[in-house]
Amino acid sequence: MPTSIVQGILETLLQPVFEAGCYFVGKIVVPIFSLGRIKCEQLAASNPRKNKTWSGLFRRNNGQIFLTPEATAGVGLLFIVLVAGAVGLYFYFRS
Repeated sequence: MPTSIVQGILETLLQPVFEAGCYFVGKIVVPIFSLGRIKCEQLAASNPRKNKTWSGLFRRNNGQIFLTPEATAGVGLLFIVLVAGAVGLYFYFRS
């Protein structure tokens, strides 16, 4: 099997797992750091585009701010990268 086929298969299988993992990490992190002021939409939520602001990353509903699933996954990815970097720096300076 050529490597491009294997790469395509792995990308197809791992991308949804990675996105879902980042989403669930973000769903935990966002309410903690915002002290409950910002909530996350459901993963399969479909809301009209007209209610979304700032490039479609969040929407307001009766004064409450809701992050879209894409923004929630982005926050989760950022948190994972920051934690991995902090752990890496810890072990780098420890030795």
